[in-house]
Parts: sequence; C-alpha cells; structure tokens
Amino acid sequence: MQLIVRIPRRDGSVRESQHDGAATVGRAPANDVVLSGLRVAAQHLRLTALAADRLGVECLSSIGVRLNDGPMVTGAFEARVGDSLEVGSWRLTVQAAESGDALRVLATDIGNADGLQRSRLSLGDTGLRMRRPALIGAVAVLLLALLLPLLFRPRWPACCRPSGCGHPGRSATPTATCRTAATAVTTRCSWRCATAAA
Repeated sequence: MQLIVRIPRRDGSVRESQHDGAATVGRAPANDVVLSGLRVAAQHLRLTALAADRLGVECLSSIGVRLNDGPMVTGAFEARVGDSLEVGSWRLTVQAAESGDALRVLATDIGNADGLQRSRLSLGDTGLRMRRPALIGAVAVLLLALLLPLLFRPRWPACCRPSGCGHPGRSATPTATCRTAATAVTTRCSWRCATAAA
C-alpha cells in the first residue's frame, strides 16, 4: 500500500510525498513528513496505510492526537476515510486515493498566522500535566536536603559538649581530647572543659 501525504502551501502550491506503506510525522527534520509548530513533538506519530480505506496511527509522543474533534488519544488506533486527526495546529484528513492500492492524507495548517481558527489544545494536552510529579519530586528533595543535617548531626560525648561540659561549674574552651567511659575511646573534641573563672 502506498501512503500519499499532501500539504498545501500558502502560495497555493501543494507539496506531495509518497511513502511505501508508512511514514513518520513530527517536527524534526528526520521525519518523513515534517510539520512545524511547538505543539508538534519531534517524533509525533507514525502513519501506516493498512488498506484503501483504513489508516493505522501510532502515537510516538505523550502529547497525543485528537481524533474527529474528540478527546486526545494516545497509543495505537485506526482511522478511516473521512476521519480527521489534529496534531498541534495541523489537521490530517484521511482521504481515498484515485488508485485502489494507495491511501491519501491531506495535512492542513488550521492554526496559521492569520488566526483563522485557534487550536483547542489545552496545557494539560501538551504534556504539562507532567509538572505535578516533577513538583512533588522537587519538594521531596528539598525536604530531604533540610532534614539530613538534623538527622546526622554529630553526637558529642558528655565531656565534649560545649554547654556546661557535663560538669557543674565548668565552661567550654576549644580543642582538647576527652575519654568517654562508655566506649573507652579517646575522642578529639573541639571543646575543652575548664574551671570557670571566679
């Protein structure tokens, strides 16, 4: 099956391309059919001519495709002659070709600079619905960064603590070693117990 894609230009000419059964559609130049627009993904979908009246559509992007002015559709589905697919500001209409071994798709820019028709694509449809998990993740990382210092602060032996040194009538001064009876380990402290001046 041949797949014929026609794209009318503003000067009245028509750009036509023929593909052996399948074609990729998207914004990137590597696609078989290149459609401009920020709401068109780099690789948006793959079109496959299944029969003279059936077109296989596989969404390659999470943005999805609007089928016959309905809700956004993702994944793989079939379209028939007369169905229209909305990809960003483009409408792809499935048409029967003159020969029985081909299927034609007409791509029309419905959101052109003249503003003839505005696309009804919402922010949620363009993939911005993914911001909620990203926001939750950012808050979790921030909380973790704030709580880690509280959970893993150094535990000083009683004689190394700067406040009171664990002994009545003594104050803290920097750098000394102290030995804890519980662990029998000599610890280099940043505080030294000294008798407070009278």
